[in-house]
Amino acid sequence: MHHKSGTKRTAFVVSAESRPRTVSRDNIVLGIIHPDANLDDFTPRLISPDKIDYDVVLEWFSLCQNLHHDCHLREAAKNLPDLKMIDCTTKGVVAAPDRCDYVALSYVWGLVSNQSDSTWPLVVEDSISVTRSLGFRYLWVDRYCIDQDESESKMTQIAQMNRIYSNAQTTIVAAAGNGPYYGLPGVSSRTRKRQGTFEIDGIILAEVFPDTRQALDASTWISRAWTYQESFLSRRRLIFTDRQVSFVCNTMFCAE
Repeated sequence: MHHKSGTKRTAFVVSAESRPRTVSRDNIVLGIIHPDANLDDFTPRLISPDKIDYDVVLEWFSLCQNLHHDCHLREAAKNLPDLKMIDCTTKGVVAAPDRCDYVALSYVWGLVSNQSDSTWPLVVEDSISVTRSLGFRYLWVDRYCIDQDESESKMTQIAQMNRIYSNAQTTIVAAAGNGPYYGLPGVSSRTRKRQGTFEIDGIILAEVFPDTRQALDASTWISRAWTYQESFLSRRRLIFTDRQVSFVCNTMFCAE
């Protein structure tokens, strides 16, 4: 949900304490699900454990693109030397087309797996799906778009990673799990933690998930200096946790 003036919000806190003063990690925040709520309301929503709501995500992205001057590129991004991308249509690594719009991925490499080199790890497969659902064709993933065996080219790409992430239309942050085979919850096979709900006299109460920052603070992703730097350099970030997806830009924070 995101804040918009003039809209309603109904939520309350359930706590073991008789007089809770603040919302802590031990409290459960419940919200009333309004049947007439829409995407513009700052109201709790039911979150599917199986699939993210791309309509909501696309609305966030559209708001940022159309209204947030601080999130625009200061100048048209020219192609960087030897830049490569994953073509999400063919799923092959190609030379980046001139001035192409693309999405970047920030994730934890994790341990080496016995998975075949001819297939993408789940986090990349899921990121390809998200990229296409956002309306883009190209995805940049450091491990596959940088030639790991060519030292000179590798150093060139590492030196320009700040521009790679800042030029990306958005960066997918894989903050769930501890490696590339966990995937992005809510995109394909990895489901999300189910939202607690119950009904009283026809009124549906639903758990309001804790702030995304709590999930980030507990993640393996944030413990790696380079992944934190990748997020810091990005104009927009689409953050995937085990509970929900959130959108952060230079102006706005939104969560399902």
